[in-house]
Amino acid sequence: FSTLSTFELRMVVNCDASNEEMTWCREMLFNYRPDHIFDRSDQWKYCMIVKSDVRYKRPEWSPGVPRTYQQLISGGGKCGPRAWFGRFVCKSFGVPTWGIRQPGHAAMSRWSPSGWYICLGGPNWKKSYWENQRGEDFEVDVKARECVELYNIVFWLECFAAVCLDTKQKQLWMNLSKLRKRDIATSFTGMRSRIPEQLVAKTHDKSRNYSNIYGLDSDSDACGDQIVLTSVSSITHASNKVIFMNGVHQQEKHGSKSIVHLIEDGSVSYEISLNRDAVYSLVAHVVTVHSDPSPLRLQVVNEESKVDYEIKIPYTKGYVGETEKIQIELRTGLNNIRFYRQSGFGLTIQKIVLNSVHKFM
Repeated sequence: FSTLSTFELRMVVNCDASNEEMTWCREMLFNYRPDHIFDRSDQWKYCMIVKSDVRYKRPEWSPGVPRTYQQLISGGGKCGPRAWFGRFVCKSFGVPTWGIRQPGHAAMSRWSPSGWYICLGGPNWKKSYWENQRGEDFEVDVKARECVELYNIVFWLECFAAVCLDTKQKQLWMNLSKLRKRDIATSFTGMRSRIPEQLVAKTHDKSRNYSNIYGLDSDSDACGDQIVLTSVSSITHASNKVIFMNGVHQQEKHGSKSIVHLIEDGSVSYEISLNRDAVYSLVAHVVTVHSDPSPLRLQVVNEESKVDYEIKIPYTKGYVGETEKIQIELRTGLNNIRFYRQSGFGLTIQKIVLNSVHKFM
């Protein structure tokens, strides 16, 4: 908040959501799609969740209970609800937003260090408006406000207009104010830098190499009593509907762990080598935001057999939850473990934990 002006802060604190809902939104995005926080452009940081997960359809609301943003991301909606959710997620992270209407459409605009952007609609300020203000007037105003010293003149011109009792004189001062704004905005050269150094140091480090996802990385050796699979474990194959994301809360002894996100019928395979036959209890730590998620399927292939399992996925509402335990049999030598879905909305897998139940003699 120290980087924003009072004018901009007004477009953060006017959120219609409760503090509890905004806290939920931040945690949901950290857990479910941290890539929308770290790996998006200034225009789509945070609000990309609308394009990825708020389905464009007739909204579905839970009967008999107040409507919430948690229901909205699950039930979907057309342009209006999608624009509301986009503004909500940006405000939850302290980003100013300005509502936008366009002919036959609802959209949003949001602040960024590099300027204001229109999201979820056409990039045309002249065809945009919100309440009693035209989009092009808003664009001129925010650009002019970047030149703080010059904008003081605009402020005084508007003050003169406010105290005038004569309608013609009031309009004169307002016209002078608008002309001055436009002059300032025309000479505008760019957004002033308003990111404190201490915040820059904490931003995502793009120089780090997250591409090596093929080395074995478990919390114990593969013959031990526990095996923890993360997306940096020995992956042999991933379909084009799998997203690897850098974790936010996964600050364990191995450092920041990557997270798997399956879209629709995405699949990912791992390899585990054992020196003896064993039975393991398997639990997946997952995150979902859509109600009634489709199951996760598991296929274990080794030299002796090919066995299919089904894992029921809970509706976690953006929090990290655990699946019910299932038992799987792994054989001596190489075991190929493939997780896949036949359909469904996004599923985030934080990690998969296998605990030894007993070993075959």
